[in-house]
Amino acid sequence: MSTGSSGAGSSAAASSGSAAPDAAGVGPTTPATTTYPAEQQVASLTSPPLSAFGDMIMETSWNTGANAMLCLLAADADSTNCEDGLEVIHEQTDKAGLDPAGVVLVDGQGKDPASVTATQMANWMAWSQTQPWGAQLTAGLPIYGETGSLAAYGLDNPAKGKVIAKTGTSAGADPGTGRVIFGVQAMSGFTTTDQGRNLVLSLYMSGATYPDITAGLSAATPDVAEVAAFQQAVSQ
Repeated sequence: MSTGSSGAGSSAAASSGSAAPDAAGVGPTTPATTTYPAEQQVASLTSPPLSAFGDMIMETSWNTGANAMLCLLAADADSTNCEDGLEVIHEQTDKAGLDPAGVVLVDGQGKDPASVTATQMANWMAWSQTQPWGAQLTAGLPIYGETGSLAAYGLDNPAKGKVIAKTGTSAGADPGTGRVIFGVQAMSGFTTTDQGRNLVLSLYMSGATYPDITAGLSAATPDVAEVAAFQQAVSQ
């Protein structure tokens, strides 16, 4: 989230309806800069700051926005192929010291078969706080019991407001029974102890099954959030 620009955001908005493969048949591409001649302009829209765009993605798990962010990263690297944004992400994970063999990404939102371990995520979150954009990243994370995808949980928990983390879900349903298995329900971010220490956390739950997707979503996220709240309570 440290690269890109608000100007690139305007280009992404114009290209949201154009996700055709490039000439090689690989990935969505953004339009050529000459697609919309100035003399044909009817109106213009200035994108919000990139930070606001990132906050929306983090707080609400906005997958469409996360995939658009990939295109912005590619555009900032002078490419019209959105998948080239993955190279920018891997450059950052390499700088963070993450094991390249353990970081698998196929898009911006982290859909299957994306994979990264809890340890790698914890290391990434810790490294992010050493970067100029670290404070902005933290500011955009959902807050347990208060904002975003964690707003509905822990309303009466002592850990309310003391856990800030991004959630992630990967689940699949049996087409015959509708029963759902959660490949992973994850939460990575930070917690503040009662003594004022800031700690990194990364929690993964895997293999849980539920009668249907609604039941799964209603149980999996709060379960993982409660583990985070427990860790906050017992950490010194």
